[in-house]
Amino acid sequence: MEYYGEILNWELEDAANNDRFAAAFFETPVGQEIKKAGLKTTANVYEIVALAQERAGRVEITIPEAEDAAKELFLNWELQPKRKKVEEAPAPKPLSSSQLAWSEYRIFSESHTSAECKARARVDAGYATFVRKNYERQFAASPVGDAVVNLNEKTPTTKKAVATDVVAYAARYRTMSADAVRKELSPGMNPQGPAAAAEANRLFEASCAAGLI
Repeated sequence: MEYYGEILNWELEDAANNDRFAAAFFETPVGQEIKKAGLKTTANVYEIVALAQERAGRVEITIPEAEDAAKELFLNWELQPKRKKVEEAPAPKPLSSSQLAWSEYRIFSESHTSAECKARARVDAGYATFVRKNYERQFAASPVGDAVVNLNEKTPTTKKAVATDVVAYAARYRTMSADAVRKELSPGMNPQGPAAAAEANRLFEASCAAGLI
């Protein structure tokens, strides 16, 4: 290990020596002030060393030379505190089993014949419920068959209006392919990110609750 006077010097390719140099530097008065200010970081050490090397005109610098450089940087507010890690956003809520099942039922119904759908409904209770609810919604929208419509009956006014964005989503949903639906509802596959997937899930659930899909 070389010395300049009685002080350790910073060397180009001696990590162990440079660690001792840094430790000794932070025991000096200016080093103590830098520690108290919360500025003891690796990046700041290299800033101090770089300025001291520039002033000295050589790679090997002494601790007094580092102190002079540190004083200037410290007084000019050029030393930066350690950056805090940016907190990651919470993981998006995964699709529920009912959401996944409802989407699969719709896709199956659109891609199979009426006979195939009836056959599945006989052996799949969940799909049978899906089919029954669809029939109920269609019947409610357009009363037919033996149902008698009382033209003098007042339309109930207590039914809550469906939000326009939910209605628009339901209309778009019925035109989407199975693959497009899956990508839009998946936080990991939605091209616009988890926030867009969360919004699509909200609209999907609201559409289901309103009987639009």
